[in-house]
Amino acid sequence: MRIEVTMAGAAQPERRDMEFVFERIAEVIDRQRRCALIEHAMVERIWHWPAEAITDCAGPESFGDSRHAA
Repeated sequence: MRIEVTMAGAAQPERRDMEFVFERIAEVIDRQRRCALIEHAMVERIWHWPAEAITDCAGPESFGDSRHAA
């Protein structure tokens, strides 16, 4: 990273260098966001999977519901 010295004598990074740093930070944040969304989707799928498995069964008779067996 190149540093410019202004007339006031304070060292400041060049604009290009700062843009580069901010782009890298944005990429890291975006990557973390995508990972979090993927993890959330996987948890949602796992959480709802047992309910889907029960819904896909033949009916209440398969669970021993005897109200219909008269």
